[in-house]
Amino acid sequence: MLFLTVSMEIALKLVVTAVVGMTGLWAGIPAGLALGLSPLLSGAATATGTISGVTLIAVSGDRIKRRALRSERKLPKRHRRLEGVWGTYGASGVAMVSPLVTGAPTGMLLSLLLGAPTWLLLRWMVLSILVWTVLLTAATALGLEVFHSLPLARRFF
Repeated sequence: MLFLTVSMEIALKLVVTAVVGMTGLWAGIPAGLALGLSPLLSGAATATGTISGVTLIAVSGDRIKRRALRSERKLPKRHRRLEGVWGTYGASGVAMVSPLVTGAPTGMLLSLLLGAPTWLLLRWMVLSILVWTVLLTAATALGLEVFHSLPLARRFF
């Protein structure tokens, strides 16, 4: 019975981390660590959530494009930078930059609105999410390790 309780607790933490990770890597990885997950589990759950969010946007991509073409609104200045990256570097450049600048789901959505090929962009996004997850998880874990080694941190944590 104790094993089942512990498993349910970890499963709930993983689900919460994945749901928070749907908004982006910057939120998911710290959320998982704050919930007490190991960096590996936190990174894996966040990557799963972010990839799920991006895939959901890709699946509904044609509908999004049609709706956007009907409403011809201009992008805000912050998101117009992505348009410049798209013009210069294409799908691979947008996919590598967007998890850090706008968040992967927002980058996917904006790229689709700019006319990116859905499935090519999705492949690059998944690769980018995996790369950035590994880097951000390692940086976060290292930062926590350094923080906990400080004398003042040992006193309070």
